[in-house]
Amino acid sequence: MSYTLYDKKVIEILALSLLLQQGEQYAYSIMKQIKALSGGAVSVVNGSLYPVLYSLKDRGCLTDRTVAVGKSRKMNRVYYNMTPAGVEYLQTLLAERELIQSSIERIRQSAAQGVKP
Repeated sequence: MSYTLYDKKVIEILALSLLLQQGEQYAYSIMKQIKALSGGAVSVVNGSLYPVLYSLKDRGCLTDRTVAVGKSRKMNRVYYNMTPAGVEYLQTLLAERELIQSSIERIRQSAAQGVKP
């Protein structure tokens, strides 16, 4: 089973985590790495990743640099790098995710035990 991600915060976590661990990447490489590292279980499409990258750049979480590529050097590839603000934001996102996950578990356990609020 595979899942295509559209959730902005999850894509932010995955992209920032990947950039933190592997360093500078371009968007297509980020998409390929997410799919590969998840064993093919998770994929991100262009239409979901690019707005997230632009938003992270606007927030100061990423910097970018443009490199001319190809034989004629007429095509550009944008490489993204994480900033210290990006590291801080990733920590915030992971803390939020942990809070949500632990809340889900508490609710599931309460429901399984028949506990009512």
